[in-house]
Amino acid sequence: MIGAALNLAAAAGAVALLILWIRALIDWDGKKSCDMDCRSCPFPPCEKHGEGESHE
Repeated sequence: MIGAALNLAAAAGAVALLILWIRALIDWDGKKSCDMDCRSCPFPPCEKHGEGESHE
């Protein structure tokens, strides 16, 4: 009985995460977040920051 409840909770959590992901895709504007902290930025350089430039 407890196993069934845990499986149901896990399935509900997975559905909730799927809904959140789809909602985030809908709200996303397609632009990468780019600021002047290029060392910690996980994205490739933006258009205004040319390739290979140092931005320190």
